[in-house]
Amino acid sequence: MALATLAICLIAPGCAPREPRVAQPVGPEAPAWVADDLAGVRQSLADLRGKVVLIDFWATWCAPCRQEIPDYIAWQTRYASEGLVIVGMSLDTLPAEAVRAFVRKAGINYPVVLADADLAEAYAVEVLPTTVLIDREGRIRHRKVGAMTDPEAYAAEVRALLAERTR
Repeated sequence: MALATLAICLIAPGCAPREPRVAQPVGPEAPAWVADDLAGVRQSLADLRGKVVLIDFWATWCAPCRQEIPDYIAWQTRYASEGLVIVGMSLDTLPAEAVRAFVRKAGINYPVVLADADLAEAYAVEVLPTTVLIDREGRIRHRKVGAMTDPEAYAAEVRALLAERTR
């Protein structure tokens, strides 16, 4: 899907689902990616193997995305020692400096990468926000499409993955 099509879908009234959809079964291997974050540090999914990874596809102009960020900041602080790594995948078309300014102002404490249409397509992102939980073995375990309406219930999904041990 082209990024322009994604943007049109995201701003169309009623396009984004009101309730997030979360899939429970063990899924396929998560698509690989390598990118520099906004601080210039090379990030890759392969380097995060053994961690529970929450990938948040978002944009600065997306109100539901902005509403979720404080929860993700809190989770990164609270669960990092248990193996959680949150990665923000910005689908903004703004220059990197504008996204950096937003990240600083919001106090985001996890890496943020400027994602492209290919990465969004690899993760089947059609609506923002879309959040993907990846287990310690690199498999997609949960996908949330749309706004998070119950942060505690979603935190329980994260904690359940953190409690699992690799096979």
